[in-house]
Amino acid sequence: MPKFVNLINSLTKKYPQKNFCLRPHPTENIDFWFKNLIRRKNLYISNSNTSSFWIKNSKIIIQSGCTTGSEALISKKLVINYVPSKKNVG
Repeated sequence: MPKFVNLINSLTKKYPQKNFCLRPHPTENIDFWFKNLIRRKNLYISNSNTSSFWIKNSKIIIQSGCTTGSEALISKKLVINYVPSKKNVG
């Protein structure tokens, strides 16, 4: 989870002109994300609406082994399956 948090923080900083929405899994505590992500104008954290709604209104889906990846592919969206390396590089 720390690497996924770092990824989101890095992307929202690097691409301030792009909007990012984080939709936590329904079983996740949304407060975790509010506490661990850097609040930026281009980051929206919400568990409202269905995953289908967010997929439909997105250009790219970044997920980590979630079934929304399959749903996004069927919807012809670009999907990135984020799986960080477990070994230290460098």
